[in-house]
Amino acid sequence: MKLRFRAAGARDLPCMQAIAARTIDRSYRSFVDDDAVDWFISGPSDAYLSGNLANATVATLADEVVGFAVCKESLIDLIMVDHDAHRRGIGSALLAHCESEMFRRYDAITLESFEGNGGANRFYRRNGWSRVGAVPDIMSGARKWILRKRRRG
Repeated sequence: MKLRFRAAGARDLPCMQAIAARTIDRSYRSFVDDDAVDWFISGPSDAYLSGNLANATVATLADEVVGFAVCKESLIDLIMVDHDAHRRGIGSALLAHCESEMFRRYDAITLESFEGNGGANRFYRRNGWSRVGAVPDIMSGARKWILRKRRRG
C-alpha cells in the first residue's frame, strides 16, 4: 500500500465531500439521531469542508483520495477515512501523520469523538489517546469525548 499525504486543494473538495457524506451516512446512525445525520449531510458537512480546506490534508492511494483530516492548531478537528476503505490501516497512518506534523509545534494535541462511536474510541485508545473530558455536541445532541495525546519525551 503506497499511501501518500498532501495538502488538500480545491480539486479535492468534491471527493472529500462525497467521502464525508458516505461515511457519516453509514457510520453515524448508530449513535446520532437519523434526522441530525440527514440534516448534516444535506449541507453543513459540505460547508464545513469548503470552509476548512486550507486546514485539510488528504490521504491518497494510487492518486485517489481515500481519507482526510482537518487540523487547526493543536486540534484534530476531523479525521475521516472513506467507509469503503476502513480496516486497511489508512486511518492509523493518517492519524500518525497528523500527530507527527502537530507534535512539531505542540506538546499536547486534542480531538473529539462521539461518545457512542465505540469503534473510533477504541481506535484512538489503541493509538495512545486518553479521554480527558466530555462535552455536548450542539448540532447533533449527542455527547462527545475530548481526547488528548502528549508528545513523547
